Amino acid sequence: MTGPVATTTFDTVAVVLGGMLVAGALVAGLARRSFLSLTALFVFGGFVLGRGGVDVLHFDHGSGFVASLALVALIVILFRDGLEVEAEMLQTAWHLPLRKLVLAMPITAGLVACAAKLFTDLSWTESFLVGALLSPTDPVLSSNVVTNPRVPRVVRHSLNLESGLNDGLALPAVLALAAALDAQGGHFTWWRFVLQDLSIGLASGVVVGFAAARLLPLRRALGAEVTAHQKSMYALGTAFVAYGVAVLPPHGNGLIATFVAAIVIGILRPDVRGSFVARAEDIVEVVKLGVFVAILVYVGTLARRGRLPRTRPIVPGELAVSD
Repeated sequence: MTGPVATTTFDTVAVVLGGMLVAGALVAGLARRSFLSLTALFVFGGFVLGRGGVDVLHFDHGSGFVASLALVALIVILFRDGLEVEAEMLQTAWHLPLRKLVLAMPITAGLVACAAKLFTDLSWTESFLVGALLSPTDPVLSSNVVTNPRVPRVVRHSLNLESGLNDGLALPAVLALAAALDAQGGHFTWWRFVLQDLSIGLASGVVVGFAAARLLPLRRALGAEVTAHQKSMYALGTAFVAYGVAVLPPHGNGLIATFVAAIVIGILRPDVRGSFVARAEDIVEVVKLGVFVAILVYVGTLARRGRLPRTRPIVPGELAVSD
């Protein structure tokens, strides 16, 4: 790493992240009243502070830190978004998210692939890989829309469901195309992966969510009142348990399990949902800040090395599944 102010010490990282949190809090009111997005500000800040700008921060992408940070962000945000799913909307307004998953996402993947082939020197297989990576709605990027009461209810509901479940449909295509590009002649059976990935992820989410909803007493536990703070911590623990259970052998989709568990516990235990949602905003903003700063530091490094044109765009969901 080069540059007079370039450093990787924890002190510098703490100052930078703390400063961005302070700045984000100061402009949060303005962001809510306008088109300004704190996510975009975090992204811009990460690029400027990384090797694409003033070179203050540098993360080693080979260490797995960025991927792990993105995974934590996805688990927290997917669980929060899953709790936002309403039972009534799930029963009456499921057609739009289904069309998004089955029709809109493949069409978007095809259009992105054609654009990648037209404007770059990628092969058709590489172009379709880019399309498969970029077509799903990223839950981290869409979280502000999903929780914004000014957005129509049906739009928030459909976007929430689509962004929470699209990994299970997009990931098989990504892995199949990656196997086709593997110089070692990698073998991948997409239908077997879909059955295993989706079924175990869905089943794990339902079981963990149902068990968590029944395990927590309604009012008192061990002779004491169950506070809203305890319910919030309980819900956060459930999110990570759902992910962990799903990814155990024979390996399902942990992110789908997290999202489904949140839907189940949110419907069965509205009190837990209310306690977590009321306290989750601060946690979500912190993990989003860390993720986007780290990602754009890494992207800036690629740009400085002249590797960005041949490197696919990066979003949190891709980092989480690529580790």
